[in-house]
Amino acid sequence: MATWPDTMQLALLTADFRQWENGDSLEAVVYISSPNALTSQTDNVIVPRLEERIDTSEGTMAEELPVNNDPQWLPNDWSYLVRAIFSTGRKMAWIVAFPGTGGDDQTYDLADIGVEIPYPTDLGPFVVVYPLPPVTGGGGGGGDVLDVFGRTGHVVAQTGDYATAQITGLVASLAAKADKATTISAGTGLSGGGDLSANRSLAVTYGSGVGTAAQGNDSRLSDARTPIAHAASHASGGGSDPVTLAESQITGLVADLAAKAPTANPTFTGTVSGITKGAVGLGSVDNTSDTGKPVSTAQGAADSAVLSSAQAYTDALGSAVAGTLSGKADKATTVSAGTGLTGGGDLSANRTLTVAYGTSGTTAAVGNDARLSDARTPIAHAASHATAGGDAVTLTQAQITGLVAALAGLQPLDPDLTAIAGQTATTNNFLVGVASAWASRTPAQAKAALAIAEADVTNLVSDLALKSPIASPTFTGIVTAPRIRKPYLALTPGATVATDSNLGERFEFTAGQNFTLSNPTNLSDGDMLLWKITQDGTGSRIMTLGSLFSFGSLITAAVLSTGINKIDYLGAIYESAVTKLHVISFAPGY
Repeated sequence: MATWPDTMQLALLTADFRQWENGDSLEAVVYISSPNALTSQTDNVIVPRLEERIDTSEGTMAEELPVNNDPQWLPNDWSYLVRAIFSTGRKMAWIVAFPGTGGDDQTYDLADIGVEIPYPTDLGPFVVVYPLPPVTGGGGGGGDVLDVFGRTGHVVAQTGDYATAQITGLVASLAAKADKATTISAGTGLSGGGDLSANRSLAVTYGSGVGTAAQGNDSRLSDARTPIAHAASHASGGGSDPVTLAESQITGLVADLAAKAPTANPTFTGTVSGITKGAVGLGSVDNTSDTGKPVSTAQGAADSAVLSSAQAYTDALGSAVAGTLSGKADKATTVSAGTGLTGGGDLSANRTLTVAYGTSGTTAAVGNDARLSDARTPIAHAASHATAGGDAVTLTQAQITGLVAALAGLQPLDPDLTAIAGQTATTNNFLVGVASAWASRTPAQAKAALAIAEADVTNLVSDLALKSPIASPTFTGIVTAPRIRKPYLALTPGATVATDSNLGERFEFTAGQNFTLSNPTNLSDGDMLLWKITQDGTGSRIMTLGSLFSFGSLITAAVLSTGINKIDYLGAIYESAVTKLHVISFAPGY
């Protein structure tokens, strides 16, 4: 049973053949064929026309077939031809079309939908190339064809086995094939492989060890990965990589320190608030005016001592303040941005310097600049590594994996093969040994050198005597011929359509007007002709047949389909005894 595309609607055709006398199963060989290929414009798939044989040894048949009106497959409105050759020798034929669109997976019986027709007696043009039953009366094996479409003298028999060279292109095709014993091996980092006796797959071996590869989403490659704890390495004094920062590296620290007073001997400006008498140990002091405060002699002496001490302190404080101020920078001093920086200014406010990022010589590269990536593509420089390059790469055999071992397993060059390889290939020439050396010779030169006569070839003279000439051969016994395919020949459409039977047996044209299919010329007795007639984009073209065309009791007329682009088939056979073209088939409406 055939395998069909998934989008194709299928129906099951069944049959049960019985003997008339006793109702027992009747063995038969059934042939099912379709008149055309099927095309799916949705799937871009073409299924060739069906030619199938079913052996019904038990007298029953169940065959899955494409329906003939599937809207996804073109063309539509066609029929199957079903033929049965029974073990009793009887033959029957039916035209089969599934009802409507057939319906997917429906079952129909041949007895219900088959329309019986006369069994085709020959490979007529209406029949789509069917096997012929054997013709008795001669020797040989298999089906014996005495003529093809009524024509004789066009078949040459071949007995015995064919040599390889006799089959066109076979030697070259075999030379282009790889031996199935050839193997595909998985190298480092891969798994799978095998010989060519079946499809093989290679896969990357992922892991974290030697000989494996890291997956593209390996967490070890992520920028978000957590580094190993190492803060201690940056500690001052005990770390292996201590971090040292200057005050200027901490934003605003220099300006903030300049606005603070030193703890030792501070000097304040403006109004100082928040200091109470209790804060300085004078909680018992009242607000008695200076003139009202009594001063004792001892106190006066003490005050003088304090005044003297205070003066000394004031002098020392002045000197300290002057020293402190000398260590301060003037606010008019400026911090300028040098090469690769922006920002800066004077010291009247906090200033920020920023690195200028870019691609010029006066800018800096961002730390994640793609140009700094190990994955960047370098400028093409393979030529620099060539033998004559400025950075030539020289490898030893040991540096190429497996090369030393591979060379150790090879034989030295054969001198004969080396000599043959040195010859210039010339179309159709032979390589021959001449005076202990290899030389290229034309077929004529080789023939002259060998001087072979027919008698020099064993049995050639007697074998040729048993052969017939290609021109006008005479055969005896049974002639076996291969199946012959004959294409359609295009006819010229017009008011009168002419046919020359010397040119072929199958003809086609598109009717663009009402026309007369005139009597064919050069007819011979038994000629079987088929016309494929297509309506044009207007349709309703009417056909008139020439005077030689004659109808029988089954087919009484040939009226063309009227639909646009519809195809009709007309078949006829020429009987010279009555000088008539007997119309044996007319299939309209495809």
